[in-house]
Parts: sequence; C-alpha cells; structure tokens
Amino acid sequence: MIKKYLWLITILIGYSITFCSCSDDEEAPNDIITPSSEGTFTDERDGNTYHWVRFGNLDWMSDNFRYNLNDENKCRLYGSDQSSTPIDADKYGRLYTNTGAKEACPEGWRLPTDEDWKNLEMQMGMPLSETDKNDWRGNIAKRMISMYETTTPLNILLAGYYTPNMTAQVTGFRFFGSKGYYWTASTDTEKGESFYYFREFMYNNTGVRRQSTSDSFFMSVNMLEMRNKLFFLFILLGLFGNTYASNPAKMDSTEAAKINKEAEDPNFVHAYIMDVSPGKAFYSTFGHAAIRMTCPSKGLDYCFSFEMNMDVSDNWEVLARKAKAGFCMIPSQTFLASYQKEGRCVTAYEINLTPKEKQELWKCLDQNVSKGANWTFDYISINCLSMMFYAINTAIMPERLEFQHLPAITQAEFGEWQDYITRHSPWVNILLHTTLITADGNQVSAEDKITPEMLNEVLKETVIIDSCGQKRPLILGKPRTLLPLTYQDEPIWFRPWMAVCLLALVGIIVAVIYYKRRQKT
Repeated sequence: MIKKYLWLITILIGYSITFCSCSDDEEAPNDIITPSSEGTFTDERDGNTYHWVRFGNLDWMSDNFRYNLNDENKCRLYGSDQSSTPIDADKYGRLYTNTGAKEACPEGWRLPTDEDWKNLEMQMGMPLSETDKNDWRGNIAKRMISMYETTTPLNILLAGYYTPNMTAQVTGFRFFGSKGYYWTASTDTEKGESFYYFREFMYNNTGVRRQSTSDSFFMSVNMLEMRNKLFFLFILLGLFGNTYASNPAKMDSTEAAKINKEAEDPNFVHAYIMDVSPGKAFYSTFGHAAIRMTCPSKGLDYCFSFEMNMDVSDNWEVLARKAKAGFCMIPSQTFLASYQKEGRCVTAYEINLTPKEKQELWKCLDQNVSKGANWTFDYISINCLSMMFYAINTAIMPERLEFQHLPAITQAEFGEWQDYITRHSPWVNILLHTTLITADGNQVSAEDKITPEMLNEVLKETVIIDSCGQKRPLILGKPRTLLPLTYQDEPIWFRPWMAVCLLALVGIIVAVIYYKRRQKT
C-alpha cells in the first residue's frame, strides 16, 4: 500500500513541476509588426480610396469601409440619428449588417472569414492554441488598434456599433471611442446560420474577442482582396487546369496557360523539412518537426505542423496518450517567431521532389488540415515526425522513403532509448516510464525511435526509391540554419531521487509520530 501511494505522489510531483513551469504571464506586446507589402485601392463606384497592407498571403484594407448602400436597414453612419453627432465617415467608415457588408464588397474584394481573422491574429503573435477559443484571447491588440497618437499598419478603429433592437441594453449607437466591432463572413454553426462571428476590440484590453451574434447588429468592416485567395487555391489543390475551368470569369485561357507553365518549374513551389531543437517546456523535450511550403512568385509561405489540440484535450489525456491531434497551417513568419522567442534552433532541409510531387504534398497537407484533430497523439507512432514522413510518403506514391542510416540509439533496448531522449529532462523521464508508455517496447521499430534531434544524421542518407529500384536523395543541398540556438539549458537541481528521499523522510517522520502516540495510549 505504501509503495502504491509513494508511486502516485512521485508522479504528481513530477507532473506539477513540468506542467507548472510552462505558464508565464507576459505583458502585451508594444512592437509593431511591419506588413510585407502595402498599397492603395480606389473603388470605382464612388471614388473612395483605401489603403491596404499585406500580412502572409492576405491583403487587408487598413481603412474602415465606407461605401454607402443608401439602405438604413443594411448600412448606417454612426450618429446618424437625432440623438448623436455624426462622426467622420472618411476616417471611421460606415457600420453594416453582415448582409449589407457582403453586398457592399467592391469587385475583387470580399468580407474576411473567421479563418482569415485567425491567420491574421497568428501573424500578430497569437498562439495557435488560442485562435479557436471564444471571448477574449491573445495578447496582441496593441499591434492592431490605432488610438489617439498610436497608429498600427492595420489601423483597427474603435468605431462602436449600432443595433435597432436590443433587449438587455439600450438600442441605438454605442461605444464609439471605446470599442470596435468587425464582421466576419463565417456563420457560427452551433448557434445557427443567422449568427455570424465577429471580432471585438476594447481600448483597455490587450486581447481580441471572438464571438458571434445575429445579423441585426451594425459593425465596421475591413475588406480582404480576393486575388491572393485565388492563387492560394491554385497552389494548394494542385489542380491548376480544373481550377481555371471552374472559374472562367476569373481567368482567361492565356493566363491559365502561363500559370500552368510556371507550375512546371521546380522553383515554382519549394518544400522544406523544418527541424526544431528541444526546448524548456516538457512537451518540447524531444524537439519538433514540420513541413514548410512556399510559392515565392505568389507570396505564399506556410508551415504545416502536426500538434496536439489542447482545446479538445486536457493534460491528463496527454499523460494517458489519449490527446487529440491534427495538422495545422501556420504562416512561416509566425512559426519562426514563436521559436525565436524560445531561443530554439530551426534548421531547414529542402525536399527533393518533382513539381507534381510538391503539388501533391501541398494538397495532402491541406486536406489533413481540414480534417481537424482527427488523430490520437502518440509519442511513439503518431507524432510530429512520423506524420511528416506520412505526408511525404503520400505525395511520392508509388515511390517510397528508405532510411539507409539510423543512429545507433534507435537499435538499443526500449528503456535505454527512453533514457537517452530524456537525458536532459529527468522529470519527463519519470513520466515516460510511469505513465506515457504502456506499449510493449519490443514492438517499437527503429524508425519509430527517430526523434527531431536525430534528423541531421538521418536525412543525410535517406533516399526515395521508385518501383524500378532507382534511388534519389530525399534532401537537396546542405541544410540551412534559419534561427540559431540561444536557449541555454538550465541545470535542474531538484531531481527525482531528491523527491523520493523527501517523501521517504516525510514517511519516517509520520511513522515516528504515529508510533510515539501509540506508546502514550
């Protein structure tokens, strides 16, 4: 019985130390993120000119939209009733219902979706794990809101809203100067088709609120240019001819032929394996791996990462190997920024694929992103590295990958291998031995024992083999270090054996006290 409780207490101590060390409160960022490009657009319908900025592959209007629909049921100017003073429409724009916002879109532009906003928020520094949450999240509003003398490239303005029929609060225009509300085009399926997601900003809150409401509200609008989304589909789906055929009004045959010709160039799309060194947090003990896809001529650059979804899993499910996981698509700038902040090294290896195989790889990754958290994460067989190789194997079929050299540790006994990969994290070692791994170690293959920190040694001699036995190297050229290692591994003074000794001492003290009390009675 004592042994049983000692084992349990040891696990709990390790659990608390590893998990609690990962949460640090940070101040809201004050630095401004610079767009990769910017310009202006003039709406031919009324001559209004709007400034736009590019983040990732998306061009955002950085001016509130102000086209007048001349329909008060869909479009209003703040303060246009007798109780308020009208504000400057040229600066603050007009307020629209969701339906009105979609009708007001000029040719070539659209209302951003909820996913577009999530991508923008990640560009601003919001962690991927927070983007799907409702209500206030992130710590990025200072990078987006323009107030008083502080300006941002996005120029989010606190222009309030209007509602003609509120029950709990006063109807009419509200919150000008203190809050800003921006529509998305996406419906909240849990509430119904008439409810749309929006973003709320507040003058004294560093977060961005994600919530949904009915179409009766009038909110601000920032439009999104369509052309980048169209190009994104061309690359993402790898179905250039079919895409053009289904959009005859968007692109003529001459332009389609030109893009198809571009797609035959090996430099049209690049694919990279991204190797990330181990970090401080318990979940980063083994390092990380992802795939980066770029199309330089179209300005597309994304990292596809297989990660646990902590919105639908908890820490105990992680320990029990039941956490849900899936692929996510992250702008490469955001991906690199997160690891630069942690001081972790990131190395890129260009994958030796044909243009067709690169298209297939992008298509495979995109399809898996759309599936969401569709896998159960496993530290051995279903992890960031194994799923990366799965995607590559899918893209090159009927060809296959072959690892011609594996580190000696992958041939060692299972327990010895566990001790090696956790050599810098004794508490993670305890967790692995006691909770995480329940499978028979003898059934684990040498290939499953590859970890990201072994990639440099493994990839040098990994080849692609076709049906005739012909081989070509998986990697082109030499690896490139994108981020240097600046994180210094801090010595761990409180080790598991100390916890055991402490528990033993506590047990002895309790036993002595108990014995003396028994003697008195």
